[in-house]
Amino acid sequence: MLNQLLWEADLKIAEESFRDEDVKLLMTIPGVDYYTALLFVSEIGDISRFPGANKLVSWLGLVPELRESGEKSLKGGNNKGGLTPREVGA
Repeated sequence: MLNQLLWEADLKIAEESFRDEDVKLLMTIPGVDYYTALLFVSEIGDISRFPGANKLVSWLGLVPELRESGEKSLKGGNNKGGLTPREVGA
């Protein structure tokens, strides 16, 4: 009974998602299904608040950190992931 209700809810969400043009466009990206596309759309909200793609990608936390000086290079995750840069090289 519960599995049937979950399946019906999932089907309804999938049907509704195909009515949203932004969701359909995001689903053209390999590996992005309706659930992931809906998540992006709901998290981003009004995309016009971002002046460009770089600001959006940065806000999403998808830009890794890279700092270089002389022979030293600091590489790390992004600030959204909470990873601390680690020193590499030299």
